Amino acid sequence: MKERYLFKTYKSFVIILLTLLVSGTASIFANPSIQVNYNQKTSRLPIRTQDGLEFVAFQDLAECLDARTYYSDKTKKAILYLGSQEIKVTALNPYVIIDDKIFQMPIETCFLNADIFIPIKYFLQLLAHIPDLQIFFNEIERKIDIQFKDSAGAITELTIEPKSNGILIKIPANKPFSNNDVTTRVSKNWVYLDIYKGVIDSLRLGQIQPSGIIQDIVPLQISPNLAQISFKVTQPIIDVKASIARETNNIVLSIRTKDSLSENIIKALETDRQKWLIDKIAIDPGHGGKDPGAIGQGGVYEKKVVLKIAHYLRELISKNTDIDVFMTREGDQFVPLNQRTAMANQVGAKLFISIHANSNRSTRIKGASTYILGPAKTEEAIEVARIENSVIRLEASKSAYPNFDDEQFILSSIAQSEFTRESEELAAIVQIMVTQKTNLRDRGIKQAGYYVLIGASMPNILFEVAFISNPQEEKLLNSNKFQKKVAEALFESIIKFKEKYEQTNTVFQAP
Repeated sequence: MKERYLFKTYKSFVIILLTLLVSGTASIFANPSIQVNYNQKTSRLPIRTQDGLEFVAFQDLAECLDARTYYSDKTKKAILYLGSQEIKVTALNPYVIIDDKIFQMPIETCFLNADIFIPIKYFLQLLAHIPDLQIFFNEIERKIDIQFKDSAGAITELTIEPKSNGILIKIPANKPFSNNDVTTRVSKNWVYLDIYKGVIDSLRLGQIQPSGIIQDIVPLQISPNLAQISFKVTQPIIDVKASIARETNNIVLSIRTKDSLSENIIKALETDRQKWLIDKIAIDPGHGGKDPGAIGQGGVYEKKVVLKIAHYLRELISKNTDIDVFMTREGDQFVPLNQRTAMANQVGAKLFISIHANSNRSTRIKGASTYILGPAKTEEAIEVARIENSVIRLEASKSAYPNFDDEQFILSSIAQSEFTRESEELAAIVQIMVTQKTNLRDRGIKQAGYYVLIGASMPNILFEVAFISNPQEEKLLNSNKFQKKVAEALFESIIKFKEKYEQTNTVFQAP
């Protein structure tokens, strides 16, 4: 009897224990989430509860919003690029910076597995301060709706008014600008209008028909804080000026031109046109030899991947065009950074493309990005440039690489200002073609101080294919199929850029 009682007691204990274990397991492995509706896309955002508050991983939120991000392992800071805004958060910190404005949440963020976890309720309340954004958070239905107000704050139109000595372009702005926010420059027969903190509707502006001496209009959102509208002019340009009309807040661009050209000017322009036909391209596979570049967790070497992509690209160019191709390295050789553009200049290359694979301490960061030379404006650009420039530690002489302060960047920018616009255009085409062909996340166009781009007497870019530090993208980078896709996208980009670039230089061709 006693044994039967003990058995029943033991059995009851086991049942209770198993119930607790099952209940505990369900609790441990439960994956609560919130539905996120954004840009006609619905996704699930995983939730982590702590002390009764709901947190989400910063990177998970970015995935739901199809937004670019940057994470610095050194500072434990992350940036979310949403529309025209930069949203910065820091691990174990309650402060959030939105477009240079500082906000404070009631509690600080958390940090786990190289990701920052943010209190979703309070973070969404801060995002509501973004004028162009509408946010609806239904805690009962567990649903978040995020959408941008249609064309709010964006430049959507412009008017062209012919004058006796040129042309006047008026651009209505939906938010106030100052004269310091608009700058202009001229390269060949293009006039470039840069609008700092400007947002443009590229689709609507791109549909505007040029008229008069304006032959083409090219709108481009270069970065969240910089918009650019380019105008192709069919007559020689004497003077360009941009200003803000006080009464209407319109951006006014005036372009003064000459009516006719002399024979000598026509001949000089034709000679210049022939000079800049793209008939030779320099392809620069990054790293090589004793410099392996970044190495993925699976043992994939950046130097090997980018060399294969470069070989595929050269093969496509050689088989399908009459363009000569120069490679800064054919195999696994070490080439100093400052010799790469020098070699391209020496052989008379008309285009310089440096191919790399990106890396980050966070294994979740992914996507493709393209860089042009200039002072870095984001922490991501600063860190990536620092990694790529670190190869100088392997070089015999480091005296050729001074630290780049603002003055040195100004000097180098002056030396390459003729190709800045062309480099931006090439970068934009590359980002579009690569992301379309490979489905990689578009991390955008950035500028940074890459030693490898200094001194290039031609349009030049540094292309970061994908993140070798991301396990999924490392596998892609190691795939011949993916390498060929990237090469095909770069090839198509070169052809598109060549057609546009050479067409630009034929506008003043003699009849």
